[in-house]
Amino acid sequence: TLSLCPYFVNQPRTFQPRKTNLFSGLNIWGQDIITTTYNNVETVQYVGKTQNTNRFKGGHSISLKLHNPLYEGHIKRIYLCSVWFYFNDEYIALEWIKPEETALNLLDIIESNIIYGLKPHLNVQKKNTPPQIGFNIHIQNFCDTKVLNDEFVFN
Repeated sequence: TLSLCPYFVNQPRTFQPRKTNLFSGLNIWGQDIITTTYNNVETVQYVGKTQNTNRFKGGHSISLKLHNPLYEGHIKRIYLCSVWFYFNDEYIALEWIKPEETALNLLDIIESNIIYGLKPHLNVQKKNTPPQIGFNIHIQNFCDTKVLNDEFVFN
């Protein structure tokens, strides 16, 4: 029996615009978590997967939904998160898993589990349907905000 315990780690990634793409040819996969903060309470509004570095380059439909008057006066944040698996006392980055199709399937399964577990307001799909494969996910936040830090999603 192979047992994988995914660690979902919030690590902000800063992509500086450059004339050359340093990430050309590299797979950078993870999860995006979009939150709003009002009266010092930070709430997860959306969870989505990232399969490339250009996801937010041309805008994202969720950013339009955050212009709703419901979110006026809220602080909005996007967390770009890395996915790590802990197995046999080793950490394995999602990007290291081969074949690529397996890694992308795992990314989708993890997204499904997080959405189902957290039920973010702006997610429509996967929120009310139990994931086909349940994972226990440990979320760690290494940012100053500490939202979801040391939280567990069990499905």
